Amino acid sequence: MKSKNVKEVAETWENLWKKTKFEEWDQLSENIYRILCKETFRTRNKLLLEAGSGTGRISYKLKEDARGDAVLLDVSKAAIRTSKKLFEEKGEMGFFILGSILSIPLKDDIIDVAWNAGVLEHFSESEQFLALKEMSRVCKNKGVVITLNPFSGALFYRIGKWFAEKTNTWIYGYEKPIKSMKRFDIEGCVWISQYPVDFDTTINFLSQIPFLNHFISLLRKISKKLPARMLNQCGYLLVSVARKVG
Repeated sequence: MKSKNVKEVAETWENLWKKTKFEEWDQLSENIYRILCKETFRTRNKLLLEAGSGTGRISYKLKEDARGDAVLLDVSKAAIRTSKKLFEEKGEMGFFILGSILSIPLKDDIIDVAWNAGVLEHFSESEQFLALKEMSRVCKNKGVVITLNPFSGALFYRIGKWFAEKTNTWIYGYEKPIKSMKRFDIEGCVWISQYPVDFDTTINFLSQIPFLNHFISLLRKISKKLPARMLNQCGYLLVSVARKVG
């Protein structure tokens, strides 16, 4: 994808947030929340930037559980409205910014944790690098950058995505699964961990193919008898964590 398609990415998600009703909470959100808690357990009551915030439900949960103050950035006006409404209805305070992850409208060195989930895979490699540099820039020294993205090793996700694209039922626009974020050398940051998780969600993508219902049920039964560590090697999400060191 060329950089000229950044506008197309924004339009895709603006339309999606306008038309689609998302559940307040689901298993994927819970999984992401738990990972963020694990990776940021030393950063309670700090400033947490979700760079590409969508509904904002995970940022809300982090704020509700006193994990830190929430700053939500999204290029979609509909997403910002949705997240604002959620925080207001729940009586929690958040900071909401309409803007691009490729040029985050914040000062340097003010954020403790900059994170996102399901965002960078919608951009080209050069744009991913720029987004990561921006997330690093706004972080304080020893701040953390966390990104969670569809993993290229998630076979069932890729099969379901391929089928949906071939049948014109894929609604998420351009999306290229990630093999590794460690290929990006971000000045002032070091990658401290990277690992795949969430095998259950990758199975869900097979539901894009109607005639696989029996196979999906069988696969779920088999997976319950296998160790999670083994299954996660082809899990849906690749978790990549970097720390700012200077």
